[in-house]
Amino acid sequence: MTTTTTTTSLLTRPTTIPVIRQPNQTPYDQSITSTPTAMSLLSIIKILLLTSTPFLLHLASRHRRRKISQSEQDEHALSTAWQEPWLTADWPTLYGLIGLTHEGLIDSKHSPFPATHVCTIQNRLSCNLSTQIRNKNRNQERWALRRLLERGVIPLRIQDGGVTTTQIATWELTATFPFIEIPRYQQSKSRAYFEFLIPHPEDRAREVAALMGVLGENQLCYGISTRGHDDERMMTYEDAGELHGESRSSRDFPMSVGAEACCEVLLPFLPDQEVHRGKGGRVDRLDAYMRESTEETEDVGGRVPLLGLNSWVILRVEAGHWGYVELDHFVLGAVQDVGMEVRWVGDVCEQRAMKEIERCGLEV
Repeated sequence: MTTTTTTTSLLTRPTTIPVIRQPNQTPYDQSITSTPTAMSLLSIIKILLLTSTPFLLHLASRHRRRKISQSEQDEHALSTAWQEPWLTADWPTLYGLIGLTHEGLIDSKHSPFPATHVCTIQNRLSCNLSTQIRNKNRNQERWALRRLLERGVIPLRIQDGGVTTTQIATWELTATFPFIEIPRYQQSKSRAYFEFLIPHPEDRAREVAALMGVLGENQLCYGISTRGHDDERMMTYEDAGELHGESRSSRDFPMSVGAEACCEVLLPFLPDQEVHRGKGGRVDRLDAYMRESTEETEDVGGRVPLLGLNSWVILRVEAGHWGYVELDHFVLGAVQDVGMEVRWVGDVCEQRAMKEIERCGLEV
C-alpha cells in the first residue's frame, strides 16, 4: 500500500522545466520582445524615422540657407558702412585711405577701386620670402609707389612685363561631356605699362606740363598717352616711334601674346597668339578704373567726391618691348626731375584716415 501511494505521488507531481535566458536579459525584456504589441511599436518607430528623414533634411537645408542669407546681409551691411569713409572732403584722409588700401590694411573689396587693379599695386608693395627667392636680383619692396603717392600721384594699375607661366584651369567636374575639366597652363610675354592719376592738374600746371614733356621725350621708346577729365589726348614723338620701328600705341601691337596647353612642358614650343590687344593710345575715363557700383544712378562722384567731382588727368606709360621694366621708378625719376615735392606725408595721411575709419565705427 505504501508503494502504491509513493508511485502515484511521483506521477502527479508537477515538473519544472528550466528557462534558458539570454545574457543580461530580464524576464520583463523577454515578455516585451515576445508580445505582438512590442513588435508593432518597433515597426511604428521605424516608419516614423523613415518618414521624418526628408523633413529633417529640409529643416537642415533651410537653416543653412538662412545662415548664408544672414551672412550675405552682414557682408552687404559692412560694405555699405565702408562707403562712408571714401565720401570724405579731406585730401589727406583720401590719400591715407588709398595708402592703407595699397598696403592691404583695408580690404580691396571695401575700396572703390577694382580688386584686380589694387592687387597689381599690393603685389609690388609686399615683400615675402618666396618672392625674394624667386626674384632674388630684384627689389621686391617697391618704395617708388609710396613716394609717388606722397607727391600727389595716385597709382591705378601697373604691369612689369616679361615672361610668366600661370595655371588658368584646374581639375574640376563639369555638367557637360566629358564631365571633367583638366588643368591648362598659359605662358605669355607682356609689355610693361603703368597708369596713374594726378588730381587738380591746374593747381600744378607748370609741373604737370613739364612732367608730360619729360616722359614723352624719353629715349627708352616708352609710349605716353594722357587723358583729362574732359578730353583725350595722345602724345606722339616721331623719333621714339622710329626707334621702335612701329607705332608704340598701335592696336596691332598687342600688350601680351602667349600660348596655352594642357602640358606645361610643351608651352615653349607652341606658336604665340594674342592674349591682350594693344590700347592704341587710348586711355580710359576715370570710371573705368573704379569698381562697378550696385546702384544704377551712382557714379564716381557719388562714391569718391574728391576724385569724381574735380578735375584730373590720367597718364599711361607703356614699354615697347617684352622685357621686365619697373616703370614706377622711371615715373618717379621724372616726377623728381620736374620738382614735384612731397605734399602728402604718408604717415600723417594714414593717421588721418585711421581717425576717419574709427569715426565711422569701422576697424582695420
